[in-house]
Amino acid sequence: MLALEGNYSTATIVICGGAQYDAYQNNNVNLPAEGSCGRIVATDPNPYWEMDTMPIVRIMGEMVMLPTGDVVIMNGAQAGSQGFGLATNPALNPVLYQPDQPLGSRFTTLNPTTIPRLYHSTANLLPDGRILLAGSNTHWAYTWVQPFPTELRIETFSPDYLSANNLNCRPVVVGPPETVCYGKEFELLVTVPSLETIVEVNIASAPFSTHSFSQGQRLVKLVTNVILEGKQLRIRCRAPPNGMVAPPGHHRHPELHPNTWELLVSNAGISSMHTAVTRFNTVVLLDRTDIGPSRPNREHSLPFTMAALIYLCLKFLCFAFAIIGTRAQCPPGTWELLVENAGIASMHTAVTRWNTVVLLDRTGIGLSNISLPNGECRDDPTDLALTHDCSAHSVLLNLDDNSIRPLEILTDTWCSSGQFLPDGTLLQSGGNDDGATKFRTFTPCEFTSSCDWVELQNITLSQGRWYATNQILPDGSIIMVGGIGISSVEYYPPRPGGAVNFPFLAESGDNQTDNLYPYVHLLPQGNLFIFANNQSVLYDYNENEIVTFFPQLPGGPRNYPSAGSSVMLALEGNYSTATIVICGGAQYGAYLNQSLGNDSSVNSTANGSCGRIVATDPNPAWEMEDMPLVRIMGDMVMLPTGDVVIINGAQAGSQGFGFATNPCLTPVLYQPDQTEGSRFMMLNPGSIPRMYHSTANLLPDGRILIAGSNTNYYYTFTGDFPTELRVEAFSPDYLSADNSNLRPVVVKAPQMVQYGNLYNVIVTVPSSLTGTLEVNFASAPFATHSFSQGQRLVKLNITRNVSQVNGLYRIVFQTPPNGMVAPPGYYMMFVVNQGVPSVARWVQLTS
Repeated sequence: MLALEGNYSTATIVICGGAQYDAYQNNNVNLPAEGSCGRIVATDPNPYWEMDTMPIVRIMGEMVMLPTGDVVIMNGAQAGSQGFGLATNPALNPVLYQPDQPLGSRFTTLNPTTIPRLYHSTANLLPDGRILLAGSNTHWAYTWVQPFPTELRIETFSPDYLSANNLNCRPVVVGPPETVCYGKEFELLVTVPSLETIVEVNIASAPFSTHSFSQGQRLVKLVTNVILEGKQLRIRCRAPPNGMVAPPGHHRHPELHPNTWELLVSNAGISSMHTAVTRFNTVVLLDRTDIGPSRPNREHSLPFTMAALIYLCLKFLCFAFAIIGTRAQCPPGTWELLVENAGIASMHTAVTRWNTVVLLDRTGIGLSNISLPNGECRDDPTDLALTHDCSAHSVLLNLDDNSIRPLEILTDTWCSSGQFLPDGTLLQSGGNDDGATKFRTFTPCEFTSSCDWVELQNITLSQGRWYATNQILPDGSIIMVGGIGISSVEYYPPRPGGAVNFPFLAESGDNQTDNLYPYVHLLPQGNLFIFANNQSVLYDYNENEIVTFFPQLPGGPRNYPSAGSSVMLALEGNYSTATIVICGGAQYGAYLNQSLGNDSSVNSTANGSCGRIVATDPNPAWEMEDMPLVRIMGDMVMLPTGDVVIINGAQAGSQGFGFATNPCLTPVLYQPDQTEGSRFMMLNPGSIPRMYHSTANLLPDGRILIAGSNTNYYYTFTGDFPTELRVEAFSPDYLSADNSNLRPVVVKAPQMVQYGNLYNVIVTVPSSLTGTLEVNFASAPFATHSFSQGQRLVKLNITRNVSQVNGLYRIVFQTPPNGMVAPPGYYMMFVVNQGVPSVARWVQLTS
């Protein structure tokens, strides 16, 4: 219940979070929690629920009323339900709910903790304004194994009002009364560092906290009259009129006008299921007695005795004991550190057919962390940071052994674009300063060879393109769309006349642009779906004509500097249907406000919605859905199965150097074939923030390569989000040991195929084949700035039943009919068995 104030006639109730129905009954630990809040004025003669959405979905959260009247929502999980081992994906980030703000602006994401607080955890306001966090036990018995062991540590969270910046506002009460009577006046003498302030006197109850509800929690704002006496304030307060407004008992009375965490007790001896603060500056922590080793028959005899009730004095520690138990279920997916130091933070990433990965940053930022070979150096008098640079700003990663070889780029590739040509050459274009009009190529080779970047000398872009998007076309040429201040398209190889005016890009911009790195998807009919800001069109590039204006996507801007991400779902069947999905983004103004010096916008909650549209439908419309987590700068990676992993990014702020916070460590699986409301699944969180200038790419073995993250202009290895040189791989659940018996192995496959023909692929499967085998072509996109340019998955038609000879399965598949369905080039060919893909074979598709 929100704070009672004024004449105490209005009572507003807020209820936030929860589990999806059946999550408990079906023991579905990965079912995303509820993210909505309902608010109702219970004293209104015509009451109704006003709905709002939290930045983070949450089950088992605690709502703690602050002395200010704001509310902190903390603890809990983002998936599952209450119960032993029935939840996963801890909600580590508290959220501030400011009830006096307008609808849509009430939530602020706060500094995350590192200690999961799930089932049987508590949160209580302390007399000094901090919040005490205790407990968490997802097991029947005390259990010390990962991922969620019984939690004996006690910590406190200090809201921002306790930061050093607010010391000059913090009042000190001199001689408060110990007892006050209903309806009577009493006085407080208060010193305030700054007298130019408004002072409230609020009384807060000391509730009994358990199971995500603080029983008896209440805040009452008293009626006051403030009198200035020298350097002190004499405050005349009127106590609440009766016990209906404030039941009798002991209340705290804080006088108020960095979100920090502190570990108080490393081992409290018990995991507190119930917590209450007393007037003697102590806290009662209470668990239960029947917590011996797990007993399936629920027999309650204890193998030992213990004290289930203790007092925690806030300045002292307590005793400890231990019990061994069983492991809880982990969320799907695993993480692996591939390279501790790649030398660069990859802003652009592309996977080649030689089982290597091109990692590309930019020049103009001084030294990287890896030198060019053989004493080579780059001399560039126009370089803004280092005119004589002996460090590499691009490297080649060998996936066979995770070794690194430096590559040399000559001009600035900052925020450039790229795409593979039909012969497998990586074409890279644009950038900043001396690189804005440049074309560069990288012709892949074996890792031990000497292939390197080559700058084309005989052709350049007709216009400098910075923050543009490239897309391969059906004939193998490349279209380059947009860039800062550029409302045109142009082609490689260059077409007569150079750049072609494309006014839609200018028309879709706003006063913070929001139209850079537009999302470009080649539809199977040959036209381009182009999306910028919140608008999209169907573009016939051959005629330079907009064929269709699609409806506006709700929910704010979606492109740089407010980017979410986008994919076109797998093409299949007769390839006549193309569905586009766009997820996440920033709130409008988050970037602009920070550009103007309003640093608080770094905490502006990101967008949590996804829009889905069938672009080939004669009457297209956006179908909206909410992700389990809000996300800015996410990467949407198309898996060989047709599912999508949304990974990387932040939960607050916008794109730009230092413009985002609250990293989104938890990937999400989007399953497009599921029904609306059941498409998202939370995956195993990583531990390395991947924010601005990070990338994600599908690898031939089905893993996802994660690289980059640099929220700083230069390479900076201090602060909250240092420049990130580590390279990781995330393995979706189809690579788990449980699925190893389903994983096909390709024995024989063609290396080159032509459009519309039939081909054989020979595979083995460890276990007996019971499901349907798929053959899917996945492109190798150019990933940068939360969009994988040219990303595509085509599910091929199987023309004959799978036949078996001596344990080998022969699959006859038909290649795509033309370059509109799958442009010419190299593809990763995956064989998929019941949702589990093989290691891909590289196949060149050609006419």
